[in-house]
Amino acid sequence: MPRKSYRLFLLHFLFHNVLMQSVVAAVGGFGVGIGIDGSGGGEAAVFGALQAWKASITSDPHGLLRSWVGPNVCSYKGVFCSSTFQDEGGSGGGGPYVVGIDLNRANLEGSLVEDLAALTRLTLIHLNSNRFSGTIPAGFQALVSLQELELSNNRLSSPFPVVILSMPSLVYLDLRFSTQF
Repeated sequence: MPRKSYRLFLLHFLFHNVLMQSVVAAVGGFGVGIGIDGSGGGEAAVFGALQAWKASITSDPHGLLRSWVGPNVCSYKGVFCSSTFQDEGGSGGGGPYVVGIDLNRANLEGSLVEDLAALTRLTLIHLNSNRFSGTIPAGFQALVSLQELELSNNRLSSPFPVVILSMPSLVYLDLRFSTQF
């Protein structure tokens, strides 16, 4: 790797890790597959949203979505939950909540569905290096806790997704090599 590329990669890696630590601290930690149901936005709504998205995925060459069965969404591969969630007003509790989706490099093909807006406590969506096409749904403006939206290396096309301008908590956006604006 050329020296400049290595430095850029290292800087991105360090920034990402520091940001992830602050996200984990803000939501009270991540747990995956810890045998708990739920998510914020209503268990049925979250389950329905993830199942609708799964149905829109036309290719899953690594079989990552085979674990996306049943109402325990916290056991799904690539779905991260927290037992607590602090909102902007400092209130929290309840839970568990779906706070992250990380399916980087899964080579999934499909689209992002409006139903994902039901996951109102999401703080990160990492979907780089997949084959998602279409647009970023307008309903994503409901993702008011979303801090990271990583969609690089996909096949998105549309005018610039103005919906991202309505996401008050968004601090990291990566659409490189992904869109045709």
